[in-house]
Amino acid sequence: GTPRPGLVIACAPDAVLVAPATMTVRFLGAIRGYGNVMILEPAPGYLLILSGFSESVAARGQVLSPGAPLGLMPGPSAAESEVDAREGSVALTQTLYLETRVAGESADPATWFDLNKE
Repeated sequence: GTPRPGLVIACAPDAVLVAPATMTVRFLGAIRGYGNVMILEPAPGYLLILSGFSESVAARGQVLSPGAPLGLMPGPSAAESEVDAREGSVALTQTLYLETRVAGESADPATWFDLNKE
């Protein structure tokens, strides 16, 4: 119900999140209303904020290379697993929240990523 300036991205259960570029983990923890949150800094004054993942494999202060694992999305519920087994497919049932900021202000994620690709 609360409007937020980022994107909500559909993900497969148990999907591995990876760093899109060289970034430093500036914050990692739970925030009320967001759940697990990771704040990454690709350059001074630029932040990438992620939430919705179930666990992190990165650590605060860690410098990550492009493609380095960040964490995992939640796994499927029992009902989702049963449907996936019957249909032989994986539904995009989990959501990742992605927000970008420049100099402390929200920025359009489309300027950072090619959102026309899957």
